[in-house]
Amino acid sequence: MCSRYGINKKLTNWMHHYASERRFLETTSRDIHPTDIAPVLVGRPLQPIIIPMIWGMERKCNGGLTINARVETLWERPMFSYSIHSQRCILPASHFYEWDVDKHKATFYSAEDDFLFLAGIYSTDNDSNRFVIITQPADEVMLPVHERMPVCIPLSLLQDWLYDNTATKKILATATVPLVRKQNIQQLSLWQ
Repeated sequence: MCSRYGINKKLTNWMHHYASERRFLETTSRDIHPTDIAPVLVGRPLQPIIIPMIWGMERKCNGGLTINARVETLWERPMFSYSIHSQRCILPASHFYEWDVDKHKATFYSAEDDFLFLAGIYSTDNDSNRFVIITQPADEVMLPVHERMPVCIPLSLLQDWLYDNTATKKILATATVPLVRKQNIQQLSLWQ
């Protein structure tokens, strides 16, 4: 699961190259929560662009909000089946967070690059663009904290993810980005 990620100033500077609305990026060095408007990289005919979107797709049947989509069920779920074929996106992040069962926060970064590129899909609901983050089973770095994690697309595969419909399943099955976990857990002492 992924329910919060961050964008730092260095990533904001990187996104300026792709921004369709530069003024939107001026205030994006922050944490992104569900229902926030976030910068999203989408494929367009000439080159990818960053556009603002809302995190979370509204459920049609019972209301509520869906913020993540499991990679295992993307093609079967009606809510996602169209988007995975033609509305894939990237959520640029400097890091993401998760909490363990004891509510200790862990921060995850790329072990090799300055940024993470989280795989997502989007749709247009009631004239607003909305996205969800695609999740997969946790790797060995994530597993001590949570059983799910976002799918991270390597920089070398961004164009394929956004534009090549025939590569989607292969990218989701094989793309990996090594992560680093930082977690401060303070032990309380009875003898202080």
